[in-house]
Amino acid sequence: MICPACMQSVNIALGVEKCPLCGARIPTGSVKQPTEAGAAASSEPATVIPVSSVLPSAGSKVLLIEDDLFISEIYKRNLEMSGYQVDIAMGGFEGREKIKANVYDMVLLDLMLPGVNGLDILKDIKGNEQTQKTPVIIVSNLEQDEIIEQGLLLGAAKYLTKSRISPQDMVAAVNEIVGR
Repeated sequence: MICPACMQSVNIALGVEKCPLCGARIPTGSVKQPTEAGAAASSEPATVIPVSSVLPSAGSKVLLIEDDLFISEIYKRNLEMSGYQVDIAMGGFEGREKIKANVYDMVLLDLMLPGVNGLDILKDIKGNEQTQKTPVIIVSNLEQDEIIEQGLLLGAAKYLTKSRISPQDMVAAVNEIVGR
């Protein structure tokens, strides 16, 4: 279902629900194609449009490399509500292995990770012919200008500071880059 207020995908059960992103009320039923203006209502059922065809992000696969379980679950839930498929890696070594074994449309990367530093993972991604075009958004609490600059110079598409963004801001940044 698409929220009429914020246009985000909302996974709802039967009944009227509220959009978890903006709080707008969501009517039950499928996304229906609007009828032409001024046309008389037809007794035929409306055409159902799959949510995946409405969202630019639908079906895109995201790898979230984040060692904080609470943050990773919040980000995962928000991304999935927006139509993304999400894999989580809880550390640097696991992130490296998932990148080698799978193809992703986007990587969300923390820098302070157990095992391998996030900047080293970014170097690996951008230095590999098979993954170099995969967009990476750094999502970290490190705010030193040198680190931000280094991440962007290594090829990160964006640098977001966790303490300054909401999960919805993070999803908007992913939508902006994946939707290009």
